[in-house]
Amino acid sequence: MEGDEVIGTPKHPDWLQMVHIKEGEVPHMIAYVSTRLSRYRPTMRRDIINHRDILVLSLFSGGEVLNLMNIYSDDQHTAIEHLTACVHSLTPFIYMAGDFNCVLTTWDDYEHGESSMAISLRDTASQISLEWARPSNHGPTRISPNPNQRSNVLDLVFLAPSEILISMPRLEHDLQAVLDGSPLAIYKHRLSDPRRVPGEAKRCRVVLHKSCNVPEERTDLDIGPKPPGSGRRTIKPGSEAEKSFISDILRDLAAIPVAAPATKEGVEALANAIATAFLDAWLAHLTESKPTKHSKSWWTDECSEAFGVYQLSRSLADYNKFKKACKDAKDDFFDECIAEIATSRKRPWDLMEWVKQRKLPPCEAIRDGNQPCHNMDDLWDTLHSMYNLASGREYDASVLDELPDEPVREWADFLEHELLSALKGCSNSSAPGPDHVTWVHLKELLKDKHVLALFIVLANACLRAFSPIVLLITFSKLIEKMINRIQFDAVKHDIFHPNQLGSIRQRSTEDAGLILTHLMRAGWVKGLQTSALAFDITQFFPSINHEMFMAVLRKQGFSPVLVEFFASYLVGRSTVYCWNTFQSNSRSADVGVRQGSALSPVIYGLFIAPVMKLFYIKAAPLNTMLLSFVDDGTIPAQSKQLDDNNVGLRKAYKIIYLLFVAFALVLEHNKTELFHFSCRRDAYNPSLDLGYAPHTGVTPLKPKTYWRYLGFYFDRGLTFHEHVRYYATKVFTTVQAMRMLRNSTRGLSPKQRRLLYWSCVVPIATYGYHLWYFDGARNKGAMNQLKRMQRKAALWITGAFRTSPTGSLEALAGLIPVHLMLKKLATCAVYRVATLSDTHPLCSMMGEGLLKRAAPHARSAALMTPAMQGQVKSTVMEVDERVHTLTESFEPFAPKAHPGDRLLDHYADRLHFDERDPAQDRRPYLDELIAKARANPLTVLAATDGSVPQSNQYQAASAAIIYKGHELNAISCAVRLAVKQANCQHMMRCSMAAHSLSTNMYATQPGY
Repeated sequence: MEGDEVIGTPKHPDWLQMVHIKEGEVPHMIAYVSTRLSRYRPTMRRDIINHRDILVLSLFSGGEVLNLMNIYSDDQHTAIEHLTACVHSLTPFIYMAGDFNCVLTTWDDYEHGESSMAISLRDTASQISLEWARPSNHGPTRISPNPNQRSNVLDLVFLAPSEILISMPRLEHDLQAVLDGSPLAIYKHRLSDPRRVPGEAKRCRVVLHKSCNVPEERTDLDIGPKPPGSGRRTIKPGSEAEKSFISDILRDLAAIPVAAPATKEGVEALANAIATAFLDAWLAHLTESKPTKHSKSWWTDECSEAFGVYQLSRSLADYNKFKKACKDAKDDFFDECIAEIATSRKRPWDLMEWVKQRKLPPCEAIRDGNQPCHNMDDLWDTLHSMYNLASGREYDASVLDELPDEPVREWADFLEHELLSALKGCSNSSAPGPDHVTWVHLKELLKDKHVLALFIVLANACLRAFSPIVLLITFSKLIEKMINRIQFDAVKHDIFHPNQLGSIRQRSTEDAGLILTHLMRAGWVKGLQTSALAFDITQFFPSINHEMFMAVLRKQGFSPVLVEFFASYLVGRSTVYCWNTFQSNSRSADVGVRQGSALSPVIYGLFIAPVMKLFYIKAAPLNTMLLSFVDDGTIPAQSKQLDDNNVGLRKAYKIIYLLFVAFALVLEHNKTELFHFSCRRDAYNPSLDLGYAPHTGVTPLKPKTYWRYLGFYFDRGLTFHEHVRYYATKVFTTVQAMRMLRNSTRGLSPKQRRLLYWSCVVPIATYGYHLWYFDGARNKGAMNQLKRMQRKAALWITGAFRTSPTGSLEALAGLIPVHLMLKKLATCAVYRVATLSDTHPLCSMMGEGLLKRAAPHARSAALMTPAMQGQVKSTVMEVDERVHTLTESFEPFAPKAHPGDRLLDHYADRLHFDERDPAQDRRPYLDELIAKARANPLTVLAATDGSVPQSNQYQAASAAIIYKGHELNAISCAVRLAVKQANCQHMMRCSMAAHSLSTNMYATQPGY
């Protein structure tokens, strides 16, 4: 068998698994706690006893703490000795049980003599006020399969003396198991509290499992008053109730006049009126259900009927019928789920959540230093102090004085098309917020012209009156998505620094990887060594200072309307902390931004941009550069010697550290990483005295063997063997896990499996391929790993035998061979460079034809001699050589491409896209259009089509094969001719192409 040993707990959604896995040790104790006990905060308590063979579990019932202990004692009696040594520091326990592996006449009637370890166990239990509880049907717990050997009592239960008579344990012989040929008895033990009134106690079963080598203990506990039941209030999606819900909202909103409020009070009044309409409709149509522990989403009436018959007869035949009814119900239910996700929604990648690795839920309390937070108030205080470390931290806005003031840019109001475009990209499967409205509901509501106008007025009034919406949670998120248009301005006007990557338009992680790899390979040709210092900002998003951010926005020339809106958007914020099912009260949050917000990426970029610009001013004498990706930064340095790189890196790190301090941010020094690249085979790999603890003096920062940066695994020689191995292994396990989504009779269809592979597996397998796949690269080993991965996927898609040839499998599955797939992706990547903004960081590495407005880097192709260009092998050089084959030109940040100034933004009511099913006969419809156009002398009808023949011997002409580029050109020519016609007030465009609608939409977008 290949692979590493799997050590952990079998998982079940109805049980919370608790296990302490320590590297180098195999755990012996496992605890399973029903999720129905979550309100009692079950917690594994290593702060009481931290030992591999002892597991302490605590339940918190009101102000009472109930401690339970489970023990496995090996043949060396390690656990008993440890328990004896620490007994004086133990807290009170109500229960102790386990396999103690020692005999004593007290509990073993067949044993003659006393074990010193058993006597020690008895005395230890007595010191924590526990006594051995004799089962009502006492007998051996380990039954020897050899009749000549005597059975023993090794499994014991210890209880408080007051509980023994009330809660006497009992051996459950019906649950007796056989392990290694030895029958094992299982305890079933019930505890009850005489101080509680009968019938009002909450009875729960805590199942404490031990390792597979020992018996299992089960205990039923009455742990407190039964909490009051709470129902679940919902409106079923797609039901008549949901249709009535939307209809009532439309009726109430129709009564609200479309008038723009000019004051903050007016905005709040309009938002309250809309929120009231939502709430009234919700209360009128909700349904309340009360899920129980027996509730199953797949349960049907047939299951209930079969179960009722079995309850009356108790026959094996009826039981089998009941099990078959349940199995059929489960099959039908999950088949419907798969069909809805993969066919109706056409999002088979959502099924990947079913096959992903599931992490164990938290089972230990958060620690404040060395002290665990078992009290909820202490927990909330710890969380609040952790996520508000920057509260009250000083900042220095004067550091911005070194930067010039950008000219102020005006803010354009939101328009209908912009709102609908932002809404179109929202998921239909999101859960409703506190206002009970989902994106699906908003999409239905905004089809009404009155509601659309009302929401546009409200969105613009929020900015003009500086009043963020609080009650309309879903709509406020939509406004945030529209405000995100400021990213367009920031890129176009160079507000962002060119070396800022991540969460910015057209700037990705792979761009950062390409820049780094080209920098190193070009440096090696010139005899330079490259080093990189990676740092991390401590809690970046929760630490953004609001006042400093306002100063940055003013410096960057944003409209006062936007600055004042952000001032009111960030001031007076509060936060609520959640821990499992528990929730804190509202607490003030005077720093930071919400990380899940649509605005958080652009806020990050704007806040970091002046830091980047100031660094390049202050670090100009140093031979370094700075790359930033959200809260991760990298400082590369190049020189002839690695020691010289270390000197430059230390100075650069000090500069960036002081700049972040001025912005009220702190670097996390213990996460700083150093990596030296070298094409030489020498072992010299010097450490760095960073100048900040803990990496200073006798504990310098040591370089890593492999450097994981933005998901890329760098090695010193840039072979990327570790990178390819990691992702090949990841996709292998992903494909293996995807097998659960189908079998020979049920599950996904081959077409859906192929789509799932292309959308979920190929992006993982090819992540970062630009770094190792280019002309002249040695990548045969990487290609072979990807070929094996694709073969496995093709077997899963087709269901063919594993002896089938690879080429035939790929042909049947409709998969491009790996080498051709990478070649196609590489070609697309080459052409992508032509669509980048003028100051994109990749352009600074290109030749003169692609520099645009970017300043050429010292290692750019534009500054290389022809001889050096032939020696440097990288993706950047390949792009520079091949991009000339692209004849189209692009202007992604054209003035007419600005959100709010686009053609559809201003003339949405004059442009109509008629969606017709291409499978239907459209001739009658086209004849009607022609007749309508001819009847109106002020209408021009433009019929267009375009294609390119497959042979290069002929020119482009009308043909059966349609190509999007020439389609757009044909539309453009038709529009130009049409507008030159006299007395033209209407223009209609017809096309027989199946993809004509999407082509028409592209034709209205500037920059194409």
